[in-house]
Amino acid sequence: NFFIESTYQAGTGKLYKHYLLTKQGCEMVANKMTGEKGVLFTAAYVTQFNEMEQNLQSFSNLSPQLQQMIRLEQRQNETDQRIGKLENNLGINAYQQTVIQKRINKRVYELVERYGEDSEGKRRMFSSIHRNFRDAFAVPTYKDLRKLDFEEAISWIGTWRPLI
Repeated sequence: NFFIESTYQAGTGKLYKHYLLTKQGCEMVANKMTGEKGVLFTAAYVTQFNEMEQNLQSFSNLSPQLQQMIRLEQRQNETDQRIGKLENNLGINAYQQTVIQKRINKRVYELVERYGEDSEGKRRMFSSIHRNFRDAFAVPTYKDLRKLDFEEAISWIGTWRPLI
């Protein structure tokens, strides 16, 4: 396996996908590079992996208790990442659902007032904003929105305009 799919957390708390290179993956990338940049990258890669191998060897020289502590910390970090991923994929709560619903209502009434729509136009706008919302966030209803997307959804509603 050359690449390992992973995630990292940005300063905003949002999780992003990224890929880790295995030793073989890095060798594959390094061998594809040519010229001065390729030589410099390959040299840096070899140096980095040699340092990593030395660190791993020195790990085996640590006391069993210290090795256990390091393993526990690594497991804790992995668990924290998994919990963060789960939390970010949770759906919005009832309060947030109400906020979304009220923002949608407010936006439609703003546009109805601005464009002087009748009750049929208002009905079409409500239908349109809900359909566009479902498409934009790939959810069956706004109630199924992920917590992670809540702020983006609020912003999206505030700038939504019906297609004419």
